[in-house]
Amino acid sequence: MKFAISAVSILAILTPAWAQGAGKNIHTDLRNLTGPYAPSRYFTDSSLQRHTIYQPRTVPSGASFPILVWGEGACAADGTAVQNFLHNIASYGFVVIANGNPGGSGTTSASWLTESLDWVSQKAGSSGYQHYDKNRIAAAGWSCGGLEAYEMRSDSRVKSIGIFNSGQFDQSSTNRVVPQVRVPIFFFLGGPSDIAYNNDSPVLQGERDYDAVSSGIPKWKGNLNVGHGATYYDQNGGKFGTAAANWLSWVLKGDSSAASFFTGNGAQSAGWNVEYANLGNIQGGVLSRPPDLLPRPPGPPPTQTPAPPPPLVHLPLKAATLVTVRLAGANAAVRDTLAQLAAKVEALAHSATNG
Repeated sequence: MKFAISAVSILAILTPAWAQGAGKNIHTDLRNLTGPYAPSRYFTDSSLQRHTIYQPRTVPSGASFPILVWGEGACAADGTAVQNFLHNIASYGFVVIANGNPGGSGTTSASWLTESLDWVSQKAGSSGYQHYDKNRIAAAGWSCGGLEAYEMRSDSRVKSIGIFNSGQFDQSSTNRVVPQVRVPIFFFLGGPSDIAYNNDSPVLQGERDYDAVSSGIPKWKGNLNVGHGATYYDQNGGKFGTAAANWLSWVLKGDSSAASFFTGNGAQSAGWNVEYANLGNIQGGVLSRPPDLLPRPPGPPPTQTPAPPPPLVHLPLKAATLVTVRLAGANAAVRDTLAQLAAKVEALAHSATNG
């Protein structure tokens, strides 16, 4: 009997505690944020349930801030899980809308990112939201959140996609999803020890996804040898935080200095192993040609109705496994071990779905 296991559910349970709210216990020193609009703050808005919003604490008169919608690791509904990382992005003059309430629990889906996009479209320019720029929006996420970001690929409001320690689970998913991306896409990976690198087992594979991006679409891939946990919990998000701020400052603001981080030797000098193509098609922070004028891969007719998903089956998990996964604040070696555990379960999910 063929059945499906929810990869999102598995990731939400088995992804180590550093992706499920360990950031709640990590102090963010707002005095040391590196952006020109520091300090930043986070808050919730009653008109946008189950999300956390980050922005500069002081909004200058006439300011116009681009938007980042963010999916958390493990698709966890905790909008403060990687607050160090998101605070620093906001300090560069961005509004960041993260899935999940502060310190929240449970799991999210890609529809939560769409909720953020719809909310920005509705609120931008109105009283209290004059600084929201609904015409400059990027979508990104870590691990399972990166898969959520991929689902924004057909939304014309999204001008760039960031894939952080993530990638499609198998070749067929890569072939189905990645060629449909029509905006600049940037991959931030954790090197060979990252389960989203290019492993033999059928897990997240950002390397393969990079190769599948359509001809002419700007793409950049950086590997920093830090594993799947990356540097999100370091001060200001560490080197991943610096790279993310430069990515957004370039593609959404047209910052030439930020662009040089990717087109010059900025990333390499920081320790990233870099590959890129078609970055010359980004001018002034946007594609120099509309995406519809770029080569478009063949696809199903727009009226085609996708088949319903197979029935969902949840795997029983031993209590000992859950206790192990809740090792918040574990050192790098333990985090990598837990990441490999998550990878094995993801492989099991793939086999069950396709067996």
